[in-house]
Amino acid sequence: MPKILDRYFFREFIKVYLATLSLLIGISIIAKFMERARILLAYEGEDSAYQITVFLLLNVPNFIMIVSPSALLIAVSFTVANLTRYNELTVIQSAGRSFKRTMLPVIIFSVLFSIFSLWFNEHMAFPGYYQSRNHLWKMENIDVAGKRGRHRSNFNVKSGDRYFHMGALDPRNKIGRMLHILELRKDKSVKRILESPEVSIKPNHWLFKKLIITNFDRNGEFLSLKKYKTKELNFFEGVQYFKRTDMNFEEMSVYDVHREMKRKKKTGDAYRKFEVEYYWHLGYPLVSFFIVILGSIFGVQLRKGALAGSIAISICISILYYLIMYFGKSLGNVGSMHPLLAGNFANISFLLICSYLWMRLNK
Repeated sequence: MPKILDRYFFREFIKVYLATLSLLIGISIIAKFMERARILLAYEGEDSAYQITVFLLLNVPNFIMIVSPSALLIAVSFTVANLTRYNELTVIQSAGRSFKRTMLPVIIFSVLFSIFSLWFNEHMAFPGYYQSRNHLWKMENIDVAGKRGRHRSNFNVKSGDRYFHMGALDPRNKIGRMLHILELRKDKSVKRILESPEVSIKPNHWLFKKLIITNFDRNGEFLSLKKYKTKELNFFEGVQYFKRTDMNFEEMSVYDVHREMKRKKKTGDAYRKFEVEYYWHLGYPLVSFFIVILGSIFGVQLRKGALAGSIAISICISILYYLIMYFGKSLGNVGSMHPLLAGNFANISFLLICSYLWMRLNK
């Protein structure tokens, strides 16, 4: 008997969830097509229908990531509301099964779904969105490699005891131009200054042209000046040290964020935003668990207009979650909150809300 009730409840829930998820994904595809209609319809290749389809399909994993929490919330609240409306929940509780036990199949599903979401987001959704941008640029006849690896100009980078100022960086050809390097000793006194109009950059193999090296003593007094037509130095920094990321956070998986965060730490660049984003990536899948708890609690209160009420609840809770999430990120980005707490501020807030409501429900 308990297994029959579990199967019945889960079957009703999963039907609503899959139907809602399909509907929301369909709406998202239409919205994306309308957003990019000018570019997609202007494409004149013989395989235009195929290319448009590929672009939209590459976005589907990202749509799944975005709409799944809303679909989950609607499904849970609608299913519980229907059980309450037709007194099925009352009958189940009369048979000695608590509301918490009745929700167990869906709670287990939410935990498993959270684990799956972490993998799916990082290996499918974010890489898919990245590839969709590349695909769209190809349809616009834009050089994707050039777009992703565009030149960087007039910038400063710190690496250990070396400070680099570069007039221009060509990542594709691994060439830096108008280079000025300030090297410090361990006591922070100036050791030497290197100047070169052009350098070929490879890890542990920097080839300078027309290099000028000015050496100083520990008191900052001039020691010597040497000029070289060509000079090779063993600097460990490669092009990646100086190449800025050409990906926004919507395109970056947790691996991309972590790699960029480590690079910025090594070079002395500001990395706090990437640290906050890194912890957000790890914590965001937990939203599915909180959604199930909230959906079940609010679903009990719905008797009439279950579908409309479920949609309204989903919209309100989604807006609240994202407001808290972005507020936490903002605090973390400006240094007012530890990155771990900032990246999971919405999860912590929802954990407190769910705990309070769940305890009140079971009094």
